[in-house]
Formats: sequence, C-alpha cells, structure tokens
Amino acid sequence: MEHLDLFENNIQLTGRLGEVQFAHGHLELAQWFRTVPDEVSSHRILHSNWTERTGAEGTLDFLVAYQTPTADGSAGGSVISYQTTVSFADEIPRFVALDKTPILPNTKRVYAPTWAEHRVSGFMHALLGTQLTHAEAADALCDITDGVSKVDVWAPVPERSPVYDAFLTIGTADGNFHTAAWRFHDDGDTAFPAPLQIAPLSRSTVYDDRHPDARGTL
Repeated sequence: MEHLDLFENNIQLTGRLGEVQFAHGHLELAQWFRTVPDEVSSHRILHSNWTERTGAEGTLDFLVAYQTPTADGSAGGSVISYQTTVSFADEIPRFVALDKTPILPNTKRVYAPTWAEHRVSGFMHALLGTQLTHAEAADALCDITDGVSKVDVWAPVPERSPVYDAFLTIGTADGNFHTAAWRFHDDGDTAFPAPLQIAPLSRSTVYDDRHPDARGTL
C-alpha cells in the first residue's frame, strides 16, 4: 500500500494541536511528503487509545518515541503525541485527520531501530485478523483459544536487514503470555516479511508477587 492510500482524499494533516497546517487533501499531502527528508529513523509506540465513534469512524490517539541517528553516532529525537480520526468506509481503515505534536525531548541517546519490529507486527496483526493467510503460522497460533489482547515484537536489527530473528510475545485475555522466536526473510518491498522458521509458542503466566494467587499483566 502506498503512503497516500493510508489517508482519505480529504485528509487534514496538522501539527501542534492544529496550530500548523501541513496539508489538506491528497495533492497537498503528496507535496508535503516530498519535503520530508528521506532519513533513517525509528518510531516506537509507547501508548495508544482507540475510541469507537458513531458510524464508520473512530479516534486513535498514541504516543511515539521518535529517534534519528546523528552525525556523532548518538541519536536525537522527541516524544510525539498523535491525535487521529480513522474511517472504515469500504472496510478499509484510512486517516481522515492526523495531528502530530512533539511534547518532550527523547533523552535516549542510543539509536534503537524499529523497522523490523513494525514489519513483523504488521504480519502478525494481519494474520490474527485473517487479512492474511499463512498455513504454518496459523497452525503455530492455533492453541491460542482466548482472545488476543496484545502483540509485542522485539527485533533490534538494522533497517532493511534481509533476514532477521523476531521475538514474539502474544498476550491473551486469560492473563497468559505466549512467546516464540521466528525467523523472517524481508526484501522491504512486499507488504509483509515472509517467515523462514516458525517455532512453537511457549505459554507463561505472570503472577503478582504480592498476591501469588492473583494473575497480573505486564
């Protein structure tokens, strides 16, 4: 999917809680994309909140830790608040409005790439949401009988790595966590990476140390 396909034709792209107008509509958005430096960067989602609205829309607000490498080998960046409206017209999610506002400096000076993590997260969510079929991967997930509440991926490899290991943690509504390490091939051009090695999931339950009989969540 091209970048413009993520946005409705009448998209409103703003900054600093609406004070800055970046683009209105696909034409201006395409022009704005051309002004954005083609730099290596990472975006780690710290928190997100989805709110259902009437009709085929909802709001998705999230915080992102943004980083980019600097010339001296460290990293610079900021924590950015995103406030968005998403439409599901034709059952395809697209942004109707998006505002991005830096709220804090990112004080972590060691660059942590997230490219592979986002690629694998997309694969896992598409697989769990049945937008993607992969028989071997689906078989590995067949023992997850309760609803999936969270998917975490850790794959700290350089951008555009052709082969990498991704460590998966899948949380379910019953308080259990299912973990595995899968290997992927990734040319960076297809919609999703392709699994090369799929290991069985191992289940673990997290307990609250203060109340050994009570399950806790991470």
